[in-house]
Amino acid sequence: TRPGVVALALALGLLWLVRFWRQYRRIEDFDLKVRVRLGILAIFSFICGWLWSIVAWIVTGRPDAYLASELSWRTGYMDSSRLIPFEGWSAAPAYFWGKPWGSYLMLALIAAAVALLFSRSVRSIGLELWLWVVSYYAYLLAVFFPQSSTFRILLMVFPLFGAFAFFMRRFAPWVRWVTVLVSIVLQWWWLWECWRYVSPDFSPP
Repeated sequence: TRPGVVALALALGLLWLVRFWRQYRRIEDFDLKVRVRLGILAIFSFICGWLWSIVAWIVTGRPDAYLASELSWRTGYMDSSRLIPFEGWSAAPAYFWGKPWGSYLMLALIAAAVALLFSRSVRSIGLELWLWVVSYYAYLLAVFFPQSSTFRILLMVFPLFGAFAFFMRRFAPWVRWVTVLVSIVLQWWWLWECWRYVSPDFSPP
């Protein structure tokens, strides 16, 4: 019932379209039974993605109950009291890193993330997982406000770790060990950044 399930619905819908196109081009067979099942699963996932918002509406009598509760976490960071798609990715860097360099840094990070999608290693994870990462990227860009939960939220793009492991196969064992050690240090840094208070941030860890 989490709204992030709409990303899964998008991935399944894109998979349906890709497989239908491949069948049309006679690249692969997209059996009618599989076509129906995949379509039903995509629709069901889309409904589940809105289910919690509907439950919150029914219980509170307020149509935007869930959205309002989610947006309350942005109070103090943004002036907007309504969801404006993609706004979070421009407001967050301005707040945390300042203007205009914060925006430039965020654009560079987004460009790097998009470029990563089309790298050989990431494309090797397979169509289904690749479409999931693309869909989840799109979902986060549309609704997410980058903050201390970003690392936790990005765990959902776990297929990228598999792609990274595939990429690291070409390097010597000592390079892999150094990478593991650096990853451990980065875990420590992440926890340190998230669990200490730094003005003007007022939110709890």
